[in-house]
Amino acid sequence: MYKIRSVNHSTDDNPLQPATADELIDILSIARSGLLEFQSALVDLTVIAGQGPARSHHDFRPSLRQALAALAGVSYKGTPLFNGHLDVDIDFAASGGETVRVRIADLPGKFAGYHSNFPDLAGCDAMIFAQRIRVSAAASSCPEASIQGVRLNTFMPRSVRSSRLLAINSLSGLTGLYAMNYGNAIIAGEDSRETGMPLIDGCVSVNGVAIPASNGSVNDLVGQINSLRESHGVVAEGKAGQPLVLMNFSGQAIEIKITNQCAALLSGFPSGVTEVAADIGGLIAWISFRRLHEVCFDSGNTVRLLSGVDGDSVALKSGLTANLSADSLTDRRLALSVLQVMAIVVARELNGLTSTQARLRRVLDEARSRQKSEVRTSGTAGKGLASS
Repeated sequence: MYKIRSVNHSTDDNPLQPATADELIDILSIARSGLLEFQSALVDLTVIAGQGPARSHHDFRPSLRQALAALAGVSYKGTPLFNGHLDVDIDFAASGGETVRVRIADLPGKFAGYHSNFPDLAGCDAMIFAQRIRVSAAASSCPEASIQGVRLNTFMPRSVRSSRLLAINSLSGLTGLYAMNYGNAIIAGEDSRETGMPLIDGCVSVNGVAIPASNGSVNDLVGQINSLRESHGVVAEGKAGQPLVLMNFSGQAIEIKITNQCAALLSGFPSGVTEVAADIGGLIAWISFRRLHEVCFDSGNTVRLLSGVDGDSVALKSGLTANLSADSLTDRRLALSVLQVMAIVVARELNGLTSTQARLRRVLDEARSRQKSEVRTSGTAGKGLASS
């Protein structure tokens, strides 16, 4: 009725390879249950990491190690499932040659190490961060742009610009790259200008905090905004003749309110309220669980748009999941980003296992039904021959 053959011949001695189709359905059920438990553990880990140093220093690393160990321990009759060894094709000759591939990925091994440009972003001072924001905002994309050899031309250039993370992450199954926002920023639509006209208290406010009076110079306005950083969480950077950039390194929302034309000319922001939601306007942090040491682009415009730097590649640094810390703000954000990517990978794997299990059940039921029908037909034909 069907034939099971190994896709990866180097694992032919794996005890799971001779499993029947029915056993493979059971194996997929066990694997799905293990993934659901790991998915739940990721939610708990995200809560721990988000609570800051007081709790995460004691709980985060051991909880992460425990979750990964539990996933590695998921087994069928004593044989581990998440080690990458189970990869078979089931050929249903009686079903028009339909083939079902059953594969369970080595997720614990995959999650053991990661590559990211996060350390580079976390090391940026306000000036470098703002410069990269300006470069990214000024860049454009084109239909021929690609990352890791995968073209983005399924997305309109405007869509790549307005939803870069969505475009990149929709291709992560091909590129192995996942994109997260690092920090948050808002850039003025016009260059700032020296007006020489003093500003009164409150004609500029940031995140609801009134900015003190300034003398009409861009440097003084920037200084006044930064003097209240502890209150509004925002850092300003810029000088006359370039767009002013407001940054929140924790990724929180940014709002600037301008109440008169003098403040608008000085800052480059229009009169009224300009705002950006949390984790929308920052730089892109790349994370990969593949052994990628750099992200390669085929377009200088694309690398500027997506990374805010010149060149044709972005360097990634390797790290071990076991060394993830959630102690400081920077480490906590890295931990949260890695956990978020893990959650995306697990959800994709879970959907794949569910789909494979449903398809295997369907094809197996159809093959059995066809076999029973053939037996009945053969029996009827035999009776007819006997009576004649």
